[in-house]
Amino acid sequence: MSKYGGIDAIIQTLLRCDEEPPDEDYSPLDFGATLAQSLSPAGLRDLACAILRRLPSSLASSVLEGLLATSVDMLNPQLMFDEIATGSQLDTGATIVELLVSRFEVAPDDVSAELFRRLLRAHDAAVQDRYAFALWALFCGETVLIKEGKTVGYLVSAALAEIDVQLLRSDLSEYSKATLRACRSASQSTTSADGAG
Repeated sequence: MSKYGGIDAIIQTLLRCDEEPPDEDYSPLDFGATLAQSLSPAGLRDLACAILRRLPSSLASSVLEGLLATSVDMLNPQLMFDEIATGSQLDTGATIVELLVSRFEVAPDDVSAELFRRLLRAHDAAVQDRYAFALWALFCGETVLIKEGKTVGYLVSAALAEIDVQLLRSDLSEYSKATLRACRSASQSTTSADGAG
């Protein structure tokens, strides 16, 4: 696949280098950029999906930044949304939300609408929790929107209605309910702040 071997070998190399960097100049972002130059588009797509599924969120984010620096068209937003449900860690959703908003320039209201749609269709508690956490990342997390001091106020009323619909579900996990309530609190705070301004 590449000079680093197949996907499993690359994942193991990334994990090993994260624990014990090979030298003081090592950077997962630079390693990702190097990988992007040695793989086919299909190979890059498969690797990006494996990274999202198997690496810790912060490491995945750095490596993907490197991959996307030269090959942003290897992934598409729908593929990214699909990967939220399969991530090995809950916070994979936050990494994906960050990429969707910052790299793919998907409008936050479109991200929100798609996450709510997928959450409504999800019946497995673990998948529900991943979508709920991704919504939390959009509303409250360390996304580019929060870092730049932007609010998601213009999607608040639609989001509040969606949250109310989701909370009526009898099959929604307790974690997802608590997370959506946190989103609602953040949205209501935004509404209050906007009203005060």
